[in-house]
Amino acid sequence: DVVLSNQCLHNLLDVQQRELACRETRRVLKENGVAIISDFKYGKEIGKSFRDLGMHVQNVGTYYLDTFPPLTIVKATKTSAKT
Repeated sequence: DVVLSNQCLHNLLDVQQRELACRETRRVLKENGVAIISDFKYGKEIGKSFRDLGMHVQNVGTYYLDTFPPLTIVKATKTSAKT
């Protein structure tokens, strides 16, 4: 089970909207499902939101020379049935 978001969450201008998007992403994932999120603006914030939701978060990397704009890729795995 995978949710993929490529340069989308930066369009949500309000931090509460981005947190809601992370909660909804977690909600729709099955146990051990993975969210892969790339964003050029809010990578650290997105990772923190998923971590706060009890997900295992891995910062896959920030790519400065490979992409424009430079992207941070976050991988978050749903590890428990926390609601």
